Amino acid sequence: MKKRRKKIDHKTIKRHVDRGIKIFDALLILAFVILAIVAIYNQQYLEEFVLKELQNYGLIVLFFINFLLEFIPQMITPVATLLPSLALGLNPHLTILFVVSGSLIGSIAGYEVGTKYGFSVLTWLFEEVKIQKAVDFMNKYGKIAVFLAAISPLPYIPMVIGALKMSKKNFSLFGLLPRAIGLAVAGYSFYIIAL
Repeated sequence: MKKRRKKIDHKTIKRHVDRGIKIFDALLILAFVILAIVAIYNQQYLEEFVLKELQNYGLIVLFFINFLLEFIPQMITPVATLLPSLALGLNPHLTILFVVSGSLIGSIAGYEVGTKYGFSVLTWLFEEVKIQKAVDFMNKYGKIAVFLAAISPLPYIPMVIGALKMSKKNFSLFGLLPRAIGLAVAGYSFYIIAL
């Protein structure tokens, strides 16, 4: 006797994924609260430990974090990792290089996924209303929207840019290049001011 295959209910899967993301977010917030409490009581030790580990592994970790920040659509900018790393005393030139490299490679990967799979990937990650807002913004302002998102705190989501089939040339000129320059300017400005 053959078993029937169940049909995949995408709404149910999306609900489970959303629930998993909410649980993950709650656990992440709890971990940050615990880390903050531990940090308050062990501030001196923690500063020495973090600085040592960042000096040993920080650049590689920064690269992968920034790759993920750009590849996985979210609202956190690489500047959020760049400035604290510079404040901790990492080599500014290498820090900026690794953050920019991770950001650009993550952007390219996100763009390629968006180009290949279109909006089907995005519907797993976002509600359709949010996707539609991003699409409307991109359609209304085009290249300028990509440029502004690349250099500002506006959401910069290469998967959407790829799904909208922006050419690689325009993505490079209006997305990648301004993103790299913006991160470098932010990093060096912070470094000069912090001196």
